[in-house]
Amino acid sequence: MLRDTNSSRKTNYDMPGSNTTPRDYATLFSDAYTSLFKDFVMKHDVIIIKSCYPNSNIKSDDELQTIKSHYGSIASFFAQHSNKQLIIITSPPLVPLRTNTANAARARELALWLSHETFNANINVFDFFDMLADHANDHVNMLRRTYRRLLPFDSHPNKQASKNIAPKLVRRIIDVAARLST
Repeated sequence: MLRDTNSSRKTNYDMPGSNTTPRDYATLFSDAYTSLFKDFVMKHDVIIIKSCYPNSNIKSDDELQTIKSHYGSIASFFAQHSNKQLIIITSPPLVPLRTNTANAARARELALWLSHETFNANINVFDFFDMLADHANDHVNMLRRTYRRLLPFDSHPNKQASKNIAPKLVRRIIDVAARLST
């Protein structure tokens, strides 16, 4: 959903699969997919995508490889559209009640792979997962305690996380957009 600058007018666009999974993004950013949404998206110079929580609860190594292949497909599409800048925001980590150690480790592996994979110069990765994840203690690769909300099953980052991370995301967007004029 997009809103105008006054937050009054809303515009909805249907995603393939009605979700923001890497598979759905791979479908959207494929030469076979044509829709008003894709036409709208490709009119922009900077495109930002973020998958949500299913990407943070990866249940098997096969699932991890499948997700990587979807991101590879997205990267191939943007390699053919080098006049566009893509920012991939890694998925946020989950609270301990929503995942387990093995699934959280695979989520970390995906975030690291995205952050270190050699994509084309027009693909940028903002490692949201790493900024939110616990790096020590009993809940490694899960949402750090200082960024959790009060409800123990709510994986949405709290205001403190927003305060700390939002300026970094804005800076990244500005830096990527500045590359367009050089």
